[in-house]
Amino acid sequence: MIYMRGLFKILCFSLMPSFLTAPLNAYAKEGRQLAGFYLSFNGDPGPSAVGVNFAVNALKVFRLNAGVGGYNSSLGGTGPAVYNFTLAPIFWFFSKIFTMGLWNPGLKYFRLPYPPVRSSFSYGGGVRILPFVGSHFSPAVGAHYSWIEARRNAYGITGKKTIVYYSGGLDWTSDRGLNLAGGLNYYPTLGASRKVGAYVNLGFFF
Repeated sequence: MIYMRGLFKILCFSLMPSFLTAPLNAYAKEGRQLAGFYLSFNGDPGPSAVGVNFAVNALKVFRLNAGVGGYNSSLGGTGPAVYNFTLAPIFWFFSKIFTMGLWNPGLKYFRLPYPPVRSSFSYGGGVRILPFVGSHFSPAVGAHYSWIEARRNAYGITGKKTIVYYSGGLDWTSDRGLNLAGGLNYYPTLGASRKVGAYVNLGFFF
């Protein structure tokens, strides 16, 4: 694992211009992980159900992140879909037998309405401040910017939209780089029922 961390840091520094490597190197000398990846549930880039993000720690107290995320409501239609293709044909078949063909309303009569699929795709980035230097736990306050393209009023949005949102919560990183975080996001431009949402992040830093 130590060998992999060394390769990861070399790769990061080789791809970055010199004016960025100086503050990042200073951060690394504090004994902290340089960069990593994390999954964000109902978080970054918001709004999204699940996001994949790359993050870099810089200048001791800042964490920069960028990623992509998405949402799809088709899971909510799984129950009706399973019923429509299993039990509904059985009920329709036996209705013909029991009525000896006198009542034949058709298969559509037994099927449940399938909910329309709402979906979205978002990408963006942001910065968080983690003020407790030298501690595994730290409060985390951030500002973020994302671009979202949504269908069928997902998150109250249809079409394309740019969103600025803010986050606040707690962040924990182990000595080995395991990262857990949670808190609240605030979306000023979304509808009243969607302005505040809880998020959970799970990742690993090298």
